[in-house]
Amino acid sequence: MVSHKELGRAFDFALTALAKKEREHPGDVFGSMCSQISFVRNCIERGKSIDEELQGRSLNFHLLSGRNLAGPGDKELIESISMITEFLMKY
Repeated sequence: MVSHKELGRAFDFALTALAKKEREHPGDVFGSMCSQISFVRNCIERGKSIDEELQGRSLNFHLLSGRNLAGPGDKELIESISMITEFLMKY
């Protein structure tokens, strides 16, 4: 199981790296991923139910990461997103 500290680092790294990618490659994909991950982190920090806060909408940042992150410099970002996704699967 992932510690809160490790999960926090994963959120911080993912959000920072995705913001950088968004600046380098403007478009909807990286911004959307960043917004979704930020939403999840904010729900956790506020003690809110992610499912209730989504109000029927779905998260797809994990799918977008699989389609858009494949470069050699993306390994740590992919690992961070995987850690967040694994947390959500157990949530």
